[in-house]
Amino acid sequence: MKRKTGWIIGAAVLAAVLVLGILLARRPTSSGGPEIRVGAVLPLTGPVSFLGESEQRGMQLAVAEINANGGILGRRLEIVFEDSRGQPADGAAAAQKLISTSGASFLITSMTGVSLAVKPIVAERAGVLQFVFAMDESIPANADNVFRIYPGIHEEGDMLLAHASTLKPKKVAIIFQENPAFQRLAQEVLTPGLRQMGATSVAAESFTGDDFAMIRNVMVRVRSMQPELIILIGYYNNMPALLRAVDESGLRQTSRILGVHDVAMAADRGQLTPALLEGVVVAVPSYTLNQQVSPVTHSFITAYRARFGGMPNYDAAFGYTTMKLLADAITRAGTTDPEQVQRTLRSFSQVETASGKISIGPDGNSRSTWVLARFQNGRLVAALDSAVANPPAAGSGER
Repeated sequence: MKRKTGWIIGAAVLAAVLVLGILLARRPTSSGGPEIRVGAVLPLTGPVSFLGESEQRGMQLAVAEINANGGILGRRLEIVFEDSRGQPADGAAAAQKLISTSGASFLITSMTGVSLAVKPIVAERAGVLQFVFAMDESIPANADNVFRIYPGIHEEGDMLLAHASTLKPKKVAIIFQENPAFQRLAQEVLTPGLRQMGATSVAAESFTGDDFAMIRNVMVRVRSMQPELIILIGYYNNMPALLRAVDESGLRQTSRILGVHDVAMAADRGQLTPALLEGVVVAVPSYTLNQQVSPVTHSFITAYRARFGGMPNYDAAFGYTTMKLLADAITRAGTTDPEQVQRTLRSFSQVETASGKISIGPDGNSRSTWVLARFQNGRLVAALDSAVANPPAAGSGER
């Protein structure tokens, strides 16, 4: 009887241990409660999937580091990705799913069209904050729970104009890929800015995608105006065709070439030869110049290369930065309450991040530091007129 009783007690103890083990295995990995869930709506497939893939990698790296260091307020950070394919309707459906089904309290959206489609959905949810990767500085307008953490068209445009002001050109050709943000950069920022500084002739010519025949025809029209300065605006995958067309048209011998930061991205990816790059000046976020990076940026680059290989581009940097800023805001606020988190975010000023120093204004727009750089012998170096810009985000500006 004693043996039977002992066996029963032993079995009960074993069962209790097993149940406790199961409960421990199922509980959150941190002691502060359930995980903090972030939803990300990115273009993971389709023609602009290169944007979403880079942003996803940056966010994954940040989440891994945050959780390895104990999470946020003792709670594990979890991120759930959905594919927008770069389409507003798909992005809106993905956002609804992340909020309603996945229970995401924080939502990240990429691209202007998708972000604008998601904004009304977020406006109806008092407990959700939206973070936007897009150049359109008007997106956060009239929405306390929407933040844009990304380069803006005025930040980039002001740096391009800063270089143009040193050249004082009379004739300028702006060549841009057709999409809303690039069009606004060309027509609403650069064209009036150039005219204000004395340019007598400013022509803005557009092209579609990588249609080389169209780009070549644009260059023929540009050559007829004999510009002293040519400004190239497009995604990094447009730059090989653009710069090759510049060379074939003979414009390199007669014009200075100025470009957006996607030129540097194309160079990082090995898509441009030193000959095509030589002498080209670009406006870039300050962290692009390796010799100027902060310890925070250096640590990010090292960790990114160790995990994914290759150099991270600015999309990866902003994906990483946004997750870190969110974690910092929640930690400072001491809560995930959206009202307190958004107030904390608006107090951020000159925060050192992987994307350089960032401030967030009362309008929900981030401001980052930009510089001018020049390609010499295939390498990007600081330009002589590399004034640092950290302008107020204003106006409106698809990226």
